[in-house]
Amino acid sequence: MDTPAQIDFQGMDPQPAIHDAVARHIAQLEQRFGHITGCRVVVKGPGQHHHTGGLYEINVHLALPHSKDVDVARTPQNDERYADIHFALNDAFKRARRQLQDRARRLTIFDQEFTERRGRQRRTRRFALAFRTLSVPQMARRLEKAGFAVTALLGDYRGGPWDARADVWVLLAKKP
Repeated sequence: MDTPAQIDFQGMDPQPAIHDAVARHIAQLEQRFGHITGCRVVVKGPGQHHHTGGLYEINVHLALPHSKDVDVARTPQNDERYADIHFALNDAFKRARRQLQDRARRLTIFDQEFTERRGRQRRTRRFALAFRTLSVPQMARRLEKAGFAVTALLGDYRGGPWDARADVWVLLAKKP
């Protein structure tokens, strides 16, 4: 790692055992997925959460090469397992590991949640949308193979030029 990991404790006193556990999780991620340029972990103690009671909240920010980041920030809602700091830590780093795995497999996954209300009943549903992310040349080849001619490659929705670092790319294609 280019810079030492920053581990902050909020609403609780720093605990060497928790600090060591966080450092082990970071080392495992770096060993498995390669170079991590920076890391910030915030461990929020249960005293600061009016809505979540006595639950811990762990936020993880990993800085990766080429200005790519992984953020895990989740406030537990009515899940008593987060009252155990070790469970909260393991869950946060499991989510970070999954995001890194998805990047390695070029998958994009959106975790979704919605609440369905019928009268006085509420039911929360969770699901994930997953799709494979293709590079610009891969997508252009697929369009051409399907019989389309690529007419433009744009870097934003306003017609700006494409750059390899762009967050957005738009391929315009037409059937000849």
